[in-house]
Amino acid sequence: MLLHRRELVDVPTARSSHSVPTVRGAGLACIAGVSAGLIAIFGDTTVEKPAFTALIGILLITGSGVIDDLRGGSPPLLRLTVQALGGLLLGIHHGVPGALIGLILAPVLVNAVNFMDGINGITGLTVSSWAIIAILFAHTSASSTILASASLGAAVAFLPWNIPRARAFMGDSGSYLFGSVATAAALQGPLDPSAMFLTLAPFSIYFFDTGFTIVRRFAKRESLTSPHKGHLYQRLQRAMNGRHVPPALLVASLSAVCGVAVISLPYAGSVPVIFSSCAAYWVLCWSLERRASLRVAGSR
Repeated sequence: MLLHRRELVDVPTARSSHSVPTVRGAGLACIAGVSAGLIAIFGDTTVEKPAFTALIGILLITGSGVIDDLRGGSPPLLRLTVQALGGLLLGIHHGVPGALIGLILAPVLVNAVNFMDGINGITGLTVSSWAIIAILFAHTSASSTILASASLGAAVAFLPWNIPRARAFMGDSGSYLFGSVATAAALQGPLDPSAMFLTLAPFSIYFFDTGFTIVRRFAKRESLTSPHKGHLYQRLQRAMNGRHVPPALLVASLSAVCGVAVISLPYAGSVPVIFSSCAAYWVLCWSLERRASLRVAGSR
């Protein structure tokens, strides 16, 4: 395998959620799958196409992820700069307002997906939930559906390699791809907050976990750029005896609940559902951690 020959292997450390060396950078296959889907769509002259500048933005952000996989991590400031520039391209077809939204949204979503992609199946399942909801229910725009369809095919094809046992990680190339494609999908339809909210709702758990963890680490005066295992999904994985599938399924299921709530309920009803889903996620993590600590204390 090409990735083996390039020695692109994650060796477990004290901060890893895995115990055996595993190939990373398999997001290259996801890139190929999404590209093939988009090329096929572009051959149909009757279908609305995603904005050309958005495709360039996806390419720029994803390309930076490929470079990180092949050459090692880039400085955080350089990553954010490239992601912001890519985000600007994702929304610039809407003019200055779209460019500004993309410039902020892309780094937020791309990094949320990247930070959350730490256990088997979590991103493949969550992206699949998002894409299915976007395809079947959202109907924000035809071009958004195209991007979601291409993502669904790539995510589902990757899952057998990553769950229940990880034979490969998607790496930065995969997480940057899915984060940038989802951002582009949110910006393809009308520049309407309600439409973007509808498209991004399935990532609510990702936003919550990432934001909660950053605030918690900041409050504890920990470095925000150093590796760690403090995300709620990582804490759930440890509390569940190191199992990966249950927390991954939980996150994907709650993500689907958030997405369906926005589609099927008025905003006055959907927002409480999203907050309740995030709160339930945190409470479950806290209760399982507490139970695990009591069990360990009782066995001494």
